[in-house]
Amino acid sequence: GNLAFLCGDALAILRDKVPPASVTRIIVSHPEPPQQKNTTLESQAAHLLMGPFFDAAYQCLGPCGTLCIVTDSLWYGQLLCEIASKHKEFVPLVMGGRKLVGAAGG
Repeated sequence: GNLAFLCGDALAILRDKVPPASVTRIIVSHPEPPQQKNTTLESQAAHLLMGPFFDAAYQCLGPCGTLCIVTDSLWYGQLLCEIASKHKEFVPLVMGGRKLVGAAGG
């Protein structure tokens, strides 16, 4: 298999440099969470893992491709599941009693 590490604006790279349906797996390891607005699932500012990122990631994923996001922040993980679940391409998964969000690519 092939492995690539890309540095820079992830949204721009996925949107402008990666061909559609050409990636099997996208891994985002411990992204910096945005500032939490309050106790709800809201953030104070824009951050990388918002709707446009999920749209671009989905376009890059091939059939049965996966997007894996690892975070140690429960609040941020819940926020990401909320954002991802708003996209019809991502489907809920349950693992160990916890709701996760997954996608079938392309």
